[in-house]
Amino acid sequence: MKRLKTIRIVLATLFLGAAIAYVCIGPKASALAPVAVQAQIVPSALGVTLGATLLWLTLTFLFGRVYCATACPVGTLLDCALWLRRCVQPNGTRRRLGAGPPFRYRHARRARWEILLAYIVCLVLGVGVVPMLIEPWHVFCNVAALTHPSQAAAPWLQLGISGVTGLLAGGITALGIILSGLFWGREFCTVVCPVGTILAAATNYSFYHIEIDPDRCINCFECEHSCPSSCIKVVSRLVDDTRCVRCMECIARCPNDAIRLQLNRKRPATPLFIRHVTSTPS
Repeated sequence: MKRLKTIRIVLATLFLGAAIAYVCIGPKASALAPVAVQAQIVPSALGVTLGATLLWLTLTFLFGRVYCATACPVGTLLDCALWLRRCVQPNGTRRRLGAGPPFRYRHARRARWEILLAYIVCLVLGVGVVPMLIEPWHVFCNVAALTHPSQAAAPWLQLGISGVTGLLAGGITALGIILSGLFWGREFCTVVCPVGTILAAATNYSFYHIEIDPDRCINCFECEHSCPSSCIKVVSRLVDDTRCVRCMECIARCPNDAIRLQLNRKRPATPLFIRHVTSTPS
């Protein structure tokens, strides 16, 4: 089970490398470069075919938000910022680069639905600025295209906006990704990203989910402190599966194999409360 994190990192690295090659060099940079954009949900949904969109929705109904953990380039960039937050010292202990305390459970924010609604309204009305700033593929393109200023300006010029806006958007977005990863983890994915919000709704009905085994959990809080989505509450044995981005960090950190990706719900082997029935005198 702990190998799931390694598999996820390998897939995310391949997708990110292909995405960088596609944006910075071109679709002919490598055989995988065109796959980077073809595998994205919004470009697929707005394109001729819905193949990638349907594939990711199917995988989400099966396993949860695996798109956020593997194919989303912004998610992988956030993981890079999170890696900086969890730099390892020579003695094996972890220090955080002034980025605040360990992650704690936070309640889901209603703002994610309001942002999704605003995103859909802007798409319907043809207001392209908002999608360019919050949709993950466009966000990544804004950042990656900084290496080619003319390329960064092109999409904004098509919207009738100065090309300088593209450079500013890319720079501000890059800074935002770094700061978000250092201080708030994957909050962009769980609050701002419209694709993430849609996948969160689908994850409500997924077959597999992250579950804490109450018989194995020793309350070490490793899973809660390492969860970049802040969706684990150890005291209540609660995992908000809709916000879980399937990074598998919690599974890799758990010292007792008490948190797993599984089909069935796990209940305590020993009842915590036993109901006593007393007979009343006749």
